[in-house]
Amino acid sequence: MSMRPVKGLLIRAGEPVEFKSGGYHLMLMDLKQPVRAGFESQITLVFESSDGKRESVYVHAPIANSSPHEKK
Repeated sequence: MSMRPVKGLLIRAGEPVEFKSGGYHLMLMDLKQPVRAGFESQITLVFESSDGKRESVYVHAPIANSSPHEKK
């Protein structure tokens, strides 16, 4: 398995896309400062429709102290 960046992800209307370990997921790159457990990070997702209209969605993500590969 290898990870590689994608420029975009096609999400068809009415079809869910699940972000999870081993599949599609978000990776934060080139951070200006380290993230710390117990804090929250704001992530901006930009969606573009087939007609080119863009919409931004802001997500507040809590920073956990565990690795995504750890079993719970």
